[in-house]
Amino acid sequence: MDVQQKLSSDVSFWKRTFSRDSFLFTKEAAITLVGLAIFGFFTYKAPYFAQFGNVMDIARYSAFVAIVGVGWTFLIISEELDLSIGPAYSFCQVMCAWFIVGPGLDPMVAFFGAILVGAFIGATNGFIVTVLRVPSFVVTLGMLAVMMGASLTMTGHHPITVPRDTETILFGLANGKIGPFPAQFFWMVGVCLVGGFVLHKTKFGYQVFATGGNEKAARQAGINTKRVKFLCFVITGAMVGLCGALSVGWIRTTSPVGNQLFTIQVISAVIVGGAALSGGAGSVYGTVVAAFILGMLSTGLIMMGANVDVTFILFGSLIIVVGTLYIVIQQGQTVFITKLRQLIKGRDNINK
Repeated sequence: MDVQQKLSSDVSFWKRTFSRDSFLFTKEAAITLVGLAIFGFFTYKAPYFAQFGNVMDIARYSAFVAIVGVGWTFLIISEELDLSIGPAYSFCQVMCAWFIVGPGLDPMVAFFGAILVGAFIGATNGFIVTVLRVPSFVVTLGMLAVMMGASLTMTGHHPITVPRDTETILFGLANGKIGPFPAQFFWMVGVCLVGGFVLHKTKFGYQVFATGGNEKAARQAGINTKRVKFLCFVITGAMVGLCGALSVGWIRTTSPVGNQLFTIQVISAVIVGGAALSGGAGSVYGTVVAAFILGMLSTGLIMMGANVDVTFILFGSLIIVVGTLYIVIQQGQTVFITKLRQLIKGRDNINK
């Protein structure tokens, strides 16, 4: 092998090593190690943290964040966002409970009705963003206020409670157990497996990555980017509706308050999980692991005596820090590759 071939081989190696796909894999491996380290830390510091019951409680609470996080992962990869998920989650709770208590619909009908309500909210956001070309930040910020107002108006600022004597399979599906594992855990596993398969193994998933990576190039390749983004909004809304319905089946009451912490938790999970703020990169696996990390952090800190309000500071700080690190690392990679190419080019000129 001559010098030029060797240098060309070296350049190919570095390109593969520092490619975006390889970087994503590294982030996924890193987020797993971070999760294990946090679990080990709180196991040592909080004596009851590693008890099976507590771990299952973390899984139960993290499940909702992970489920909506799957939809948000699709959305941010396509280079869009949805800030209305917290209030929309509350509104879907309200609608599910109202379907049962108001018109007296079968709870399973109310369950699917809440999912359709969530999907409709997502479709509304998607239509305004893709057809009317209003930035998703503006649209979903406005929808956030609309959903908060709608929930408070429908409930009169009071929760809607499903009667305890109501008999339905919904309560078992939302709050039952299979062995020692809560139902919410299996809902999360099902959604994440399907979401991961669609995102990483199907044509639609490829179109989502292509749309967020370079929308102009995706359109030139024949991808209907408006349709892709619209469907990502619908998926996110449907996941919000699913969580709203499961929440009613679990606690049998609603919260008309905006659930802004839920919004922050979901965004934190997607960002910490490695999704690119600029679109075109992200993974369901990273989002799920990050959702559990956030659950462990909030539970562990409370068990160590921290105030629950600290979680707002924690999650907000994570978004800022991780988002900043991603940009710094991405810029560092670009500088490294540029300097490497300049070095190889200089060697080529010397050899000539």
